[in-house]
Amino acid sequence: VDQTSVFSSLCKDTFRVTRVRDLQSKVTEALWLAASGTPGPVLLELPVDVLYPYQTVKEMTGGKDKPKGLAQRYISFAIDALFAGIKDSPVDPLPIRTLNPNGLSVKKMRKMLETAKKPVMVVGSQAMLPGGRISAEGLAAAVRKLGIPVFLGGMSRGLLGATDPLFFRQARKAALKEADLVVLAGSVCDFRLDYGRSINKKAKVVAINRSSAQLKLNQGLFWKADLAMKSDVIETLRGQGAAVVCPKWIERLVDREQKEEEKMLRGSDTELEGGVNPVLLFKVLDSLLTKDSVLIGDGGDFVGTNYLSSLL
Repeated sequence: VDQTSVFSSLCKDTFRVTRVRDLQSKVTEALWLAASGTPGPVLLELPVDVLYPYQTVKEMTGGKDKPKGLAQRYISFAIDALFAGIKDSPVDPLPIRTLNPNGLSVKKMRKMLETAKKPVMVVGSQAMLPGGRISAEGLAAAVRKLGIPVFLGGMSRGLLGATDPLFFRQARKAALKEADLVVLAGSVCDFRLDYGRSINKKAKVVAINRSSAQLKLNQGLFWKADLAMKSDVIETLRGQGAAVVCPKWIERLVDREQKEEEKMLRGSDTELEGGVNPVLLFKVLDSLLTKDSVLIGDGGDFVGTNYLSSLL
């Protein structure tokens, strides 16, 4: 089976090792490529004969110490070529390639933040990827330092804890429609943002993403990036400096958040025939689970915006 052709469309790259001496360098290169830039799968195909010792391969293929005839000579030559040039020396790991932001783009983003009256940031799963020089705690610190309202999605949920004043869960669509600046930090305009229709058409948009494809996904349909930065989210936000002050805007979002929470709580009193009221279920769970509980759920909106506010 031509495995490299089968997997080429699914992987960042594919490698086939045909000589034992290339094992170390190819494994090192594959690991580096998988972790660099936008992390993703890399196929490393290792034929069985490069994984066994010389003598074992020789016995398996019928090789002889003193080959006779054309067939035996060919087998002996192929085995010797397979193991030729082996060096018993360690190979150091290659440094992970982090996509640092362009300095001019960082300054332009800063000016856009300083002039915005109603900024909003949407943080996606990619912001949590490994490869940057600082941890998730560093990302949280950069987000807090920026000082603008934040909506968290995917794997970034929980980044700011439950009580951070910049963290909002409810009425994201309404906030995006009212915002004059939207920062897409590792998030993309797919179905979760209604392909860009959720964003105010008059708003300035800053897109930060490691992937060229995701950076401008569905652009031209309902949205357009005024500033597109192919870079690591953490490194980009770290360069933005002091907090942006927008107290009235935050107060407006807080008020809307509280009203949405109250509306959802009222839904827990509704009795359903032949089923379980999901809001009531989450309300009961909220009272039973501890702060360090780990939840795994699949349920669309009710996983992202349910009553488990203290745990998300």
